[in-house]
Amino acid sequence: MVLTRTGFAFSGDGQVACCLQVDPATRARRVVRWRFGTSGAQPLVVEELAGTPQITRPDAQVLPLRDGKVLVRLLDGDDHAILLMEPPLPPLEVLRLRAAGVRLIGSPTASALVLSTDGRRQTDLITVPSAAELARPRITLPGLVGRTGWSDEGGKRLAVELLTAEGLTIHAIDLVTGTHEPLWPDRSDLRLRLVSATGGYVVVEDRDNRWGLLPLDRSGESRWLPELRSERAQMPLAVDPAGQGLLLRVENGARAGLAIIDTEGVTRTELSLPDGVVGGVAHWSSTAIRFPFGSPGASASIAELMPNDPANDFAAASMRLLPGPRTASVSSTPDGAPTAEHFDRPSGGVVEAVCYGNWRNARDVVIALHGGPDAAWRLTGRGPFPDLVDSGVAVVGVNPRGSRGYPVRESAEIHGAWGGTDLVDVLTVAAAIVGRRGRPVALFGASYGAFLGLLALAAKPALWDRGAVVAPFLSGSRLRSDGGRQARAIVDRFGGASVFVDESGPRDVLAVADLIRARLLIVHGAEDPIVPVTHSRQLVDRLRAGGRAPDYREVPGAGHHPLERPSTAALVSTFLAAEPRDELQVMSPRFRRGNRHSDRINTSGRRDNNDYA
Repeated sequence: MVLTRTGFAFSGDGQVACCLQVDPATRARRVVRWRFGTSGAQPLVVEELAGTPQITRPDAQVLPLRDGKVLVRLLDGDDHAILLMEPPLPPLEVLRLRAAGVRLIGSPTASALVLSTDGRRQTDLITVPSAAELARPRITLPGLVGRTGWSDEGGKRLAVELLTAEGLTIHAIDLVTGTHEPLWPDRSDLRLRLVSATGGYVVVEDRDNRWGLLPLDRSGESRWLPELRSERAQMPLAVDPAGQGLLLRVENGARAGLAIIDTEGVTRTELSLPDGVVGGVAHWSSTAIRFPFGSPGASASIAELMPNDPANDFAAASMRLLPGPRTASVSSTPDGAPTAEHFDRPSGGVVEAVCYGNWRNARDVVIALHGGPDAAWRLTGRGPFPDLVDSGVAVVGVNPRGSRGYPVRESAEIHGAWGGTDLVDVLTVAAAIVGRRGRPVALFGASYGAFLGLLALAAKPALWDRGAVVAPFLSGSRLRSDGGRQARAIVDRFGGASVFVDESGPRDVLAVADLIRARLLIVHGAEDPIVPVTHSRQLVDRLRAGGRAPDYREVPGAGHHPLERPSTAALVSTFLAAEPRDELQVMSPRFRRGNRHSDRINTSGRRDNNDYA
């Protein structure tokens, strides 16, 4: 059994890290803490904290403080509860809020900040001391807060992205006086990426994807860094203690590694890391760079790079993965560690897939499609259904165009064309596997992957024996109209508001549902705030009206991730593990002649000028 660790965070001084460790059997979460000590004076201490409150939801947050205590934010009914953990004492509730959103922000001092928003007009900043004292409001901001960063080492000044009715600007907040002001009021195109308190600058990105360093005191010159332009997605994680180097997370397909550039934008150094995935946070001290790292087939943990020379040159540093409590080995399941494979597209280029198990000789294969669309299967952990791999079923996680890790120009191809080139990629992988094995495969998809999977089941029925989809939506246009605020933001960001149409027809699930011939399981959380459950209900009604009998399971009380419930995950896993049918039900010739969508899907990904919403 391999445990899952998520939600990594560092204390303000980087000497403590923590995360949530998920038990794959029960989905219960416990807090794990690493204490690094200073300059080798104290040994590394890794522990699973006793007394962790009951945490079942994936949206919980943990934040370590400099003194080793841990703040936990979790939902308790309609309230957000903030708990302070100081083992062996029981957790102490220090704050309870009823708000649309609540977020914890670490501080360079012993305290922390809580951001509480009504979701529309304002955000309250509340200081939570490390000691068991009453939390107290400090300032109310007229808008929503995005990224943040401390602009001094004493935890008194904070830089934030502030979204108001007038647009998004970067503000400086003085927590002592309770005042705030825009740093560059005329630059609504700037997005905050990182703040260097020691270097006295912020890292920003403009609408042309240029990256620059802007002085916090606004007296110096701005510097724009050509070295931060990249064909692949990258994100600054940390600044060196002198403020002269930036640590970047660089995505490369199923992998995510690290690079360092100097703040003059002259040199760039790619760091040597093993296969795996770097997490989205890091801390750079005078002695080490530490960051979460997930290795193929194993639990994520904290990794560290320590320079081998007095000049702190990390180019030749080797990575050390620190232990975690109850770290499980995968030696008993060698096929469980993922590998990356590439499948040739007929039109040129390759499709990347992360394979769990050997699909060439496995007893069955499941093609798995991730949500997003801006997500990816990674070379870490054991995939969405490790129990299937243990039973001899290979899982192939396809990363079609639009997934993170592709070159920017390829990822952008699905903008305004959901179900275009990304659907082509899914069918490319499925056709290659079916062609090699000589029999149809199963399909799994969640959210965007469920939408894409249903289109794939309809586009090439002969490839599929059965399909399980979780929280599917019917089209980007319908989701934009029916979905919640988060759904609308995703649709707008990735250009899904219009239905992509070409000679193969519209990418609307209801328009092609009659073409699906595979056995079908549809699962949806009854309280899904992102994809309305009505989308699944409409699909089921359409299928039943056409004489089909899908297995539909609506999970009472569940949100957008019903597989977080072990019983629901077991249901889907059991369905996917079912023996394939001896003969695939094939459409009648009359049906094939009657609808051209059943025979092919346009492989050009070309948009039609007659897109409709």
